[in-house]
Amino acid sequence: MKKIIKLTENDLLTIVKKVIEEQSIKNIDVKKFKDDEYYNNTQRYVDNTATSFRGLDGRQKTTATSPKPKKKPLIQTPLKINYSCLPTNTVGMSEFVNFVAFNKEWIKKELGVDDSTLIFLTKIAIAIMGWQSGYGTVDKLYDIGGTKFGGLNPYDIYKSLNRIGGILGYDDLGSKTVEKAAETLNAGVKKLQDFGSGVGFKTGNSSYKWDEPSFGPAEFMPSTYKKTGVEKKYGYGVETIIGSGLAVMYNIYNSYKIALENGLSSSSSENNMAKLKGIPKWDNIKGTGNHLWDVAIATHTWPPEKMLVKYCKTNRPDFAAPCNKPTHKPFTSESSWKSYINHSRNSSYYTKNPQLSKFPGEMKVLNNEPIPNYYPELIGSHGNYTGSQVDSKMILESIVTKISKLSCIDVAFK
Repeated sequence: MKKIIKLTENDLLTIVKKVIEEQSIKNIDVKKFKDDEYYNNTQRYVDNTATSFRGLDGRQKTTATSPKPKKKPLIQTPLKINYSCLPTNTVGMSEFVNFVAFNKEWIKKELGVDDSTLIFLTKIAIAIMGWQSGYGTVDKLYDIGGTKFGGLNPYDIYKSLNRIGGILGYDDLGSKTVEKAAETLNAGVKKLQDFGSGVGFKTGNSSYKWDEPSFGPAEFMPSTYKKTGVEKKYGYGVETIIGSGLAVMYNIYNSYKIALENGLSSSSSENNMAKLKGIPKWDNIKGTGNHLWDVAIATHTWPPEKMLVKYCKTNRPDFAAPCNKPTHKPFTSESSWKSYINHSRNSSYYTKNPQLSKFPGEMKVLNNEPIPNYYPELIGSHGNYTGSQVDSKMILESIVTKISKLSCIDVAFK
């Protein structure tokens, strides 16, 4: 059952005022901006063009009356090439390729890469947007369910408050507000869980966390998108294909550099623990052939702290752990451990090895016994997939398959 947690309008205004106060912006009446044109006419971008938009009442507006963006992109491109390996209904992807190709010297300098790496990053960005939003054809601005902030859509709040922040001379008001809202929601969940445990009834997953909403063709959380610096450098927001694509390129290459600095290998990725347990389809990871790029790509979905570190053996043959930890405790309770060993992915192995079926508690990490090219097996929910239907291998292979079909864009960079 979905957890639905709502913020009232007063809650929302309190959060906004709190953010403003923290940024030393005083005496602002947030409500006076309610009739601002940008606030009431938030645009929705498809294929990098505003084809429809919604007001804060949630009603769809017509294209004929769509306002033009108040801030034009800093760089335009005259290239008008359609690429045969891109889906025919995704004009925005061709525009993204053209933008990168036309501005390649500038982008190469900003990223610190050569031609081949720039082309590869462009393909990664297209493939990730293909996975996340069907190459920008699926609405990822107004698709958020479950949470309503004062009855408003989170994307409208984000963009509208960014506009307010611009008026006030503070560019990241929208991003800060959704971060603060997520913190407020999480605090509410924690209080509910504490209350429930205190009076003896269960309130659901004790590790439940309400993340920031994610937006745009690559589904970026506002705080992550802000850190890439793409909007300030190039003038494109998270709702655009060009902006999202560039942000993917910046994010993935940054992860690649971190993996390299952490001493990870460039050989093919493996997971011997998953192979040992006979987990279906984990006997061969069909990645890029370069472990550094595999884990970097994975960080778009999975936590960097789990992907960009070396893994070592533990005092158990069935588990690995980050080498930078002295101990490892993946299971906090007997019930979570039993769910793991009884799962269809693992049950056969533990039936054959009953001596390992006892609750492991805290494991010792053998820091001097690293496992080369270890690609972590992570499981979670994503999009229409829930529970164990999606894992870190499935997403990587889907993206790499998409990358392999993008050779037609190479011509743009010659």
